[in-house]
Amino acid sequence: SIWFTDPSYGFRQGFRSEPELGEWVWRLDPKSGKIAVVADGFKRPNGICFSPDESVVYITDTGYVTGNGGRFEHDVAAPRSVYAFDVAEDGAHLVNRRLLYVADDGVPDGIEIDHKGRIYTGCGDGVHVLSPTGSLLGKVLIKDAGGGVVNLCLGHGKHADTLYILAESAVISLRLHDARGVA
Repeated sequence: SIWFTDPSYGFRQGFRSEPELGEWVWRLDPKSGKIAVVADGFKRPNGICFSPDESVVYITDTGYVTGNGGRFEHDVAAPRSVYAFDVAEDGAHLVNRRLLYVADDGVPDGIEIDHKGRIYTGCGDGVHVLSPTGSLLGKVLIKDAGGGVVNLCLGHGKHADTLYILAESAVISLRLHDARGVA
């Protein structure tokens, strides 16, 4: 199946039409072609990734950045958070929503996970590295990130230990020790 989010930033920034649906998390079953909402209650659901065993899904909510009037307008009461959900036994529904982490700089935008379940999320000052339970393990600070890290991914094959970081003003690759992408 394919799981995805579709936050309304394109509309708010003037290059997409007005949304006809809510700020939800979706699941597409390619066999049946059916699409379903699997989570709601978000301001702007954005990044999404699964634990290595696919039993937990992590979803970022970047509602703190409104997208109105430019990327730097903020709603201080809105979330800048990572949530965790358990995947139900049927593999098609989410249960047990819990707050995992609140970013202290910018929003947790893109999100990735390594083979040990550590979570990497792009924030305003760089990459925040979290334990599977949401404890901040450390940060990869990106000098002059120019608005933050917007996406990231771990490589595969011989590059599985490389974290590719997409900041607002730079593309960076960083070799990690004791970390590799999930195949």
